[in-house]
Amino acid sequence: MKHLQLKGEMVRLEALNSDTDKEVIARWSAIPGSWLLLDALHGWHRPATDSEQPVDSVGFRIHALDESDPIGHAGLFGICWPHHEAWLVIELDDRAYWEGHYGPDALRVMLRYSFDELGLRRVAIGVFDYDARIMRALEEAGFMIEGRMLDESSHGAHGRAGLVMGIRREAWSGIQ
Repeated sequence: MKHLQLKGEMVRLEALNSDTDKEVIARWSAIPGSWLLLDALHGWHRPATDSEQPVDSVGFRIHALDESDPIGHAGLFGICWPHHEAWLVIELDDRAYWEGHYGPDALRVMLRYSFDELGLRRVAIGVFDYDARIMRALEEAGFMIEGRMLDESSHGAHGRAGLVMGIRREAWSGIQ
């Protein structure tokens, strides 16, 4: 099994391992709102492998370059190899890192991995319509709104719309 590590300008992403990262996964599971990430696919945090068997999900711990403790997590789930598409999850759990472009850097690293390493053609993400900060970061990275799920009533989001945003490899390549 290989230890996958990806680097950006401000962050590094290290492959999440469900055997060795049980404590951090439990901590993330307790964060309100993490249902979007962790419940989306119960096995998304499986480690990357050298196996011939294609995986349908991969997860990462996000670290600031100079820090050992993770500041968040990211992953791809529902990878559909025939269509070259996947769903993205990304969250900075430590609010001290919400400023300073750590999130956008982690997003760029995940998109580079998705398109350049995995050869995906499209990456999608679900967000709530009230999260202007996240929507702005996604739009700056090239994501576009693809659909709206009205009155997303699960997990205390009554009366709020969920949005599906997506980016295609061509759009990503055009802004790099």
